[in-house]
Amino acid sequence: MNDTHVIYNASCPICAREVAAYRRRAEAHARPIAFHDIDAASAWGLTPEDAARRFHVVRDGKLLSGVDAFVALWRELPGFR
Repeated sequence: MNDTHVIYNASCPICAREVAAYRRRAEAHARPIAFHDIDAASAWGLTPEDAARRFHVVRDGKLLSGVDAFVALWRELPGFR
């Protein structure tokens, strides 16, 4: 079961490229991180519009956004601490 979920705008070329790098690193190091397009944002109480405005990570059930979301994700990925 994943306890870290990344919510990002897959239609944004910059977001998609950056998240693809995070996803590759997570898979290479067998990190249980799930990646979701903003269409799935309602599962965490966000509208797609709200989700598109900032980067979001759900960690242990807590919704984080902006810098806090990046820090939470980076803590899960080797080489980003």
